Amino acid sequence: MPLFYSILLYFSYLSQPCTFPGWTAWKNATTHRAAHPFFVSVTEIEENTKEKMLKVTCRIFTDNFEAELKKKNGSGLNLQSDAGKAKVEKLLEEYIKEHLQIYVDNKPFSLDYIGFEIDGEAFVCYFEIKNASVLKTVTVVNNLLFDLSSEQMNIVYVVVHGVRKSAKLSNPESTISFNF
Repeated sequence: MPLFYSILLYFSYLSQPCTFPGWTAWKNATTHRAAHPFFVSVTEIEENTKEKMLKVTCRIFTDNFEAELKKKNGSGLNLQSDAGKAKVEKLLEEYIKEHLQIYVDNKPFSLDYIGFEIDGEAFVCYFEIKNASVLKTVTVVNNLLFDLSSEQMNIVYVVVHGVRKSAKLSNPESTISFNF
């Protein structure tokens, strides 16, 4: 199975319940390791036509992101700790806004931070883009964690008018356009 599909499968296993025999032992073995073998993030952008907005969700491995923040800021940070949650949220918001830009029909839009949650080995960060009606094109510039690893891959999903498209951005490739 190609690495791209293995990664997608891995993230889906972490976030969805499963009754497959041996599932619990496998999940515990994979979610309590010190490290994982790949560097990946998943970003999903979904159009909400009723509210004329885009919902943006970023899923990033927690240990990779903590290492990136340590490299960038020179000090360690534990995303899973309740201590200093306001500081964590500020750093998350600033970092993602710096490394993820979204254009609709060649017009840049700013991300409005909603919040984040920890989900297994990853954290999920939520944003909105208000007053965005997609007519033809969504362009995404995503270089999340590119400074951390030359092996970083960022998978991007865009759902517009009920049509789902996807792309894989491998470091240093950081820009993709989706036509609808």
